[in-house]
Amino acid sequence: MEEELAFHLEQRAADHVARGMDSDAARAAAVHRLGDLHEVKRECTELLTSERRTEKRREWASLSWLDFKLGFRMLVRYPGLTVVAGLAIAFAIWVGAGTFEFVSQVMYPRLPLEDGNRVVGLRLWDAASADVERQATYDFVQWREQLESVEDVGAFRNTERNLDIDGSLGPARVAEVTASAFRAAKVAPLLGRVLNDADAEAGAPRVILIGYDTWQKRFDGRSDVVGRTVRLSGAETVVVGVMPKGYHFPVSDELWIPLQLNEVTYAPRTGAPIRMFGRLADGAARGTAQAELDMLGARAAADHPDTHRHLRPQVMRYTKSIVDVSGWNAVFVMSANLFLIMLLILVCANVALLMFARAAAREAE
Repeated sequence: MEEELAFHLEQRAADHVARGMDSDAARAAAVHRLGDLHEVKRECTELLTSERRTEKRREWASLSWLDFKLGFRMLVRYPGLTVVAGLAIAFAIWVGAGTFEFVSQVMYPRLPLEDGNRVVGLRLWDAASADVERQATYDFVQWREQLESVEDVGAFRNTERNLDIDGSLGPARVAEVTASAFRAAKVAPLLGRVLNDADAEAGAPRVILIGYDTWQKRFDGRSDVVGRTVRLSGAETVVVGVMPKGYHFPVSDELWIPLQLNEVTYAPRTGAPIRMFGRLADGAARGTAQAELDMLGARAAADHPDTHRHLRPQVMRYTKSIVDVSGWNAVFVMSANLFLIMLLILVCANVALLMFARAAAREAE
């Protein structure tokens, strides 16, 4: 490029000298006529690069089409090999995709709710026993009243009950849950209403909320299900609503009843085992909630050193509070990728051996 520009400069300067200019003036006039040499060089370089890139694209397209035609002919010529290799590769892709989805769901499960990442799990970690302390009704009451960075603090526990619907008796997994669960989930019922705080008061009528699948299977999807009376563990209970399809909060649940806690009588680390949750307030982050919980935990440790000296309140992603895959469990789950890699290598090696066998059969050619 520099030699080309220098040649043009010399030619123009020579033309000016032939017209009667001195050599210095002739060169200055030639430079002025061409303009900024660096800009001219850049433009020429870009044009040349663009032309070469276009030529490579044309060559690549031509070769790709030729490769496609030759490959298609070979696939048609050897249908047995084509079927075997295709099925092997399809199986490897299917297993790979399935394994990846499985590992992803176990390691990083997603909560299918509106702003599900804002729903958090709350728990007490016992540093002395390296385990979760579930008898936390006392702390649940304190956190529900004092936490500002977490709203709709609630609790639940899962139980097994006998559900009798018009004489059809069968076991059912029931979630005893506070009404705040439905405010935190932000999901409206399909029919009727959700549970409210009054349902959990002493002496309130027994009510039950059912899921979509239960409504379809046990109640035949009848529209008049709201207000019907069923027997739950022998006690008459009224159906107050039906939740929409796909709703299973807190944990894959289909039946919900009010969680009744006699909070006044529960001393620290007593009462039924529960799990806790909440939704981060607008503008609050998990770090802010953790700092606030640390302060409440320090206050509880000072007020109740015998029971709370080793307890550490924690806030985390809700899915992690339910299924915590860490440490050696995480290593075990991630090792599924090693199995996948070995399977892919085996499939590729088998296909390569088939190709080699076909080539060896044509050695005479």
